[in-house]
Amino acid sequence: MHGWFAGLATAARLEVRHALRHPSILVICALLPVFWCLLMAVTFGTGIMTKLPVGLVNEDAGPLARETVMVLDAVPTMRLESYATASEAEAALRRGETYATIVFPQHFTRDSLNGRGATIELLINKSYYSVSTFLEVDIKSALAAAQKSAGAERMTAARGGSFAANSRSLRVQAPEVDFIGNTAFNFNAYLLPTLIPGLLSIAAGVTFAGVLIREWRDGGAAELLEAVGERAGAAVLGKLLPWVFWYILTALCWMVGFTGWLGWPPAGSLVFWAVGSVLFITAMAGITLMICAYSLTWVIAVSGVMCMFAPSFPFTGFSYPFEAMTPGVVFWGHLLPVTHYLALQGECWVLSSPVQTMMEPLRTMALLTIVPLAAGLPVMAHRLRKAARVERKAADLLKAARETGELPPPKEGGRG
Repeated sequence: MHGWFAGLATAARLEVRHALRHPSILVICALLPVFWCLLMAVTFGTGIMTKLPVGLVNEDAGPLARETVMVLDAVPTMRLESYATASEAEAALRRGETYATIVFPQHFTRDSLNGRGATIELLINKSYYSVSTFLEVDIKSALAAAQKSAGAERMTAARGGSFAANSRSLRVQAPEVDFIGNTAFNFNAYLLPTLIPGLLSIAAGVTFAGVLIREWRDGGAAELLEAVGERAGAAVLGKLLPWVFWYILTALCWMVGFTGWLGWPPAGSLVFWAVGSVLFITAMAGITLMICAYSLTWVIAVSGVMCMFAPSFPFTGFSYPFEAMTPGVVFWGHLLPVTHYLALQGECWVLSSPVQTMMEPLRTMALLTIVPLAAGLPVMAHRLRKAARVERKAADLLKAARETGELPPPKEGGRG
C-alpha cells in the first residue's frame, strides 16, 4: 500500500510538472473556467431589470386612464414610450424597440366609471421569457392596483361618502408573495447559483477527460508507468488528483463568493454545502473516468463527456420540473452530479433543510463517485498498461531495426 500511495503522489507530481511546462494547459483547464465564472458573476450587474421599454397608446386620455398611466410609469421595471396609434406601437414591438405594448381604448374612463368595464389591450413579446414574465406580472399587478383603487373610490361615493359605510364591501384580500432567499427576484440569485455550477461541471468534465486520454493520444504511457513502479491504477488517479483539488477549490470559492462577496448569506449549513462541493467534483471525476475507460477511441471519450455534461441544464429540474418530464428523462437527469448539487445548494442556502433531507443528495453524489470509479478504474488501468506494452514493443522494434541497419540512427539532438 505504501508503494501504491507513493506511485499516486509521483503521478500527481508529474501531472503538476507537465501542466507548468505547458502554459496552454493551465490557461485552458484552470484559468479559463475561472474567467468564465467571474464573467458570469458580473454579467447581471445589480441583478435587477429596470427601465425596460414598453409602448403606450392612450386613445382615451380621460382622468382614469391618466391615473392608471401614472401608476404604470411608477413601476421601476418599465419605461413607457408613447405612441399615437396602436399600429405604430405594434410596429415598434415587431422591430424589437419595445418588449410590450399597452393600449387604453377609447371611452376607457367612461366604461370603467359606469360599471360596464373596460378592456386594456396588452401585447408582450414572449420570445424574451424572463423579460416578458417580469413585465406581465408587474403590469398586471399595477393595473389591478389602479382598478382596485378606482373601484374603492366609486363604491365609497355611492355608499355615503365614507369608508366606514363601505367597509363590508371592501374586504379584498391581497396576498403577499415572497421569493424565499430572493425577495426582490434578483437575477444574481436566480441564475448564478445554477449557471456557475453548470459551467464548473462542463469545465471539470472536459479537463478530466483531456488528462485521462493524454497518453492514449500523445504517447508516454510506458514512461508514466515506469515512474510510478508499474502501478497503473495509481497512475490514473494520480493524474486526476491535482485537477480534482483545483476544481474543488474553485467550487468552494464559488460558495464563499456567493454567500460573501455577492451578499447572499445562507439560511442553512455551509459545512454540508462544502461537503457537497467536494462530492460534486469527485462525482464528475468518477463519471468522466468511466466514460473514458469504456470508449473505443480518445475522440469518442472526449465527445462522450461533452454529450453527457454540456446539455445538462435542461435535465437538472431547474428550468423545467421533474414532475412534468418523462420517466426516461428523469432517470437521465438524476445521473448528472450537478442535479444533486443544485438540490443540496438550495437546501443549504435557501431552505435550511433538516439533516436527513440534505443527506440524500450527498449520498447520491457519493454513489456517483464510488460506482463509476469502481467500474472504470480497472478498465482504465488495463488500457494504460496495454498502451505501455505497445509503446515498448514499438521501441524495441525500432531499436532492432537500427541495430540491423534497416533504419538510419537518429539525428543528433533529435527524438528518433
